[in-house]
Amino acid sequence: MKRFIAPLVLLVVATLVLLAGYLTGYLGREWPPANGLQVLWEPLPETDRQGVLTGLESPGEQLVVRLYEADRRTRWQAKSDRYQLDIRRRGPSVFVLDITTYQRRNGAAVARHLRTAIDLPAGNARVARYRVPGQQIVVERVEQ
Repeated sequence: MKRFIAPLVLLVVATLVLLAGYLTGYLGREWPPANGLQVLWEPLPETDRQGVLTGLESPGEQLVVRLYEADRRTRWQAKSDRYQLDIRRRGPSVFVLDITTYQRRNGAAVARHLRTAIDLPAGNARVARYRVPGQQIVVERVEQ
């Protein structure tokens, strides 16, 4: 009987620690990515699809860029076969965006380049919309 008391006590203590961490929000918290940047391709919202001439199989898409740790970081970079990002913070809410998106349309490669400086408050903001090929870019500052 004594052999089972020590593991049982350890199990109860570990359960209480995990429960306390979850209830305080520490364990359930969404942690930012290591590079402070999350990039997603999503379908265009239904409200943004009107008047879009895509020439693609899909009704259009948006590049969603989420910036984490905007109060501490000054630069975010990412690259894939569909985009290249270089974003720099120049002030409390001023960001310089250098975003290139790549897409195939009717067998040809289409590259869209956006280079601008914007005042980006917390939350999300649509920074570019291309009628053809039905693509837009949304940048979101995630406050934690």
